[in-house]
Amino acid sequence: MTVVVVAAMAEEAGAVLAHVGEAIEQAPLAGQPWWRGSLDGRPVAVVQGGIGLVNAATSLTAALHALSAADAPAELVVSAGTAGGLGEQVEVGDVVVAERVVHADVDVTVFGYALGQVPRMPDGYEAPPELVAAAASLTGDVVRIGDAVSTDAFVVPERARRILADFPDTLFADMETSALAQVAFRHGVGFVAVRGISDLADGGEFSEHVDDAAERSARVVAALLAARG
Repeated sequence: MTVVVVAAMAEEAGAVLAHVGEAIEQAPLAGQPWWRGSLDGRPVAVVQGGIGLVNAATSLTAALHALSAADAPAELVVSAGTAGGLGEQVEVGDVVVAERVVHADVDVTVFGYALGQVPRMPDGYEAPPELVAAAASLTGDVVRIGDAVSTDAFVVPERARRILADFPDTLFADMETSALAQVAFRHGVGFVAVRGISDLADGGEFSEHVDDAAERSARVVAALLAARG
C-alpha cells in the first residue's frame, strides 16, 4: 500500500522529495512528473500534479491507476504545499491540517444541495479522525486544525470575504485540495490536506514565502506519517 502525496508546483513537490528516500522518477503521468520512494519506511509516491482543480484531479487519477496496475495501491492521499490563510487566527508560517474540505465555487442549492456540495457527492470531505488527532499532537511547526476550501481562482481580499461569509470556519483556500479529496473519495481512499500558509489571501507575500511554506508543509507531512505509525 502506498501513500500518495500530491503537490501542485515544483517547489512544493521538491520540498516533499527532500524527505523521501530512494526517490526514483517515473514515466510522466498525463504529462506531469512523479516519483516513487519511501518515507518513514512506507512506500510513497510524490506527484507534481499541476495548478488548478482539473490538473489535480487528472494527475491523481492517473497516479491511482498506475499504482494499482503496479500492485501498489494507494492507502492515503495527501494534499501538500502552500495555501492562502483565511480567518483571524491564521498567520503566515502556520501549517493547517484540513479537518474538512469543500469546493467553494459549487452552488447547486436550488436543488437542495448544501453550498459547496457537488451533486451526489458528500457535502464535505473529512480527514480520517486519527490523522486529525495525530496532527493536533505534533510539536515543532505551528499546526492548526480546521476547515478548508478550494476555488478556481487565486484568492484575493474580496474573494476571501465572500468565502468567509459562506464558510466562516475556513482556515485556508487553495486551487487543488477539494478536487483531490473528491478523487480520493471516488476511489475509496483516505484523504488529508496539509498546507503551509504562504500569504493571507492577498497575494502580497506568496512569492516571498512559497518556498518556506512548502518546506513547513513537507515537514508536517513527514511528521504526521511518522506519528500515524
